[in-house]
Amino acid sequence: MNPKHLIHAIKASLSRKPTAQTMLGCEPRMEPAKPKYTDVMVDLETLSQQPTAAILSIGAVAFNPETGELGATFYTVVDLQSCIDAGLTIDGGTFYWWLKQAPAAQEAIMEQTVDVTTLSDDLPQTESNMRRLDQALISFMDFINRKTVGERHVHLWGNGSDFDNAILGNAYRASTLPIPWAFWNNRCYRTLKNQFRDIKLDRSGTHHNALDDAITQAEHAIRLLQHKREIERKAALIDERKAA
Repeated sequence: MNPKHLIHAIKASLSRKPTAQTMLGCEPRMEPAKPKYTDVMVDLETLSQQPTAAILSIGAVAFNPETGELGATFYTVVDLQSCIDAGLTIDGGTFYWWLKQAPAAQEAIMEQTVDVTTLSDDLPQTESNMRRLDQALISFMDFINRKTVGERHVHLWGNGSDFDNAILGNAYRASTLPIPWAFWNNRCYRTLKNQFRDIKLDRSGTHHNALDDAITQAEHAIRLLQHKREIERKAALIDERKAA
């Protein structure tokens, strides 16, 4: 190496501030890329059909309609008294409707202890799957910001957007919490599926379990959106040929 180049390299090296990694004699590690899930399908189980409805449970799954991938899931049971305290409402007809549902669906909205054991735990750890309304909403906000492209960019799908999205948005307002998605990113799964009625829903899991329904709807939405893109692609090819 040319002596001038060697001196320059030494000076450049000395001018760098040491980091924890270089002090330990290892290269800095790159942080893993944030998951680029652009969409979330949400499903609520409620005690009313009104926008002010009390929420029994929230289920959601992140997904990418371009790749067809499903990402992280979210599920919590919501303490009913905390909904009433926040001013959310109960409808008698919906309450009696719940009494007629399958035991598996009813069990999913009841408080249970769930396993939260991690590799660092010496003993098995459990906790309740039920949260107060404000805690549930903060947890869902955290889910959106950690597992998707974030609040300003994520598309929130509901069945329809005037039900799940509206009820969830009202719950945030009632709890004086910011709504963690932009209003222009509301998406309506009901409208989408009604456009392509020949593409049938393949249901899995327990019907009226919020998480199972969210996953089923997300898988269906992916197929519907792929079908829609294929129609648009063929239409564009026809237009190109006509213009040629």
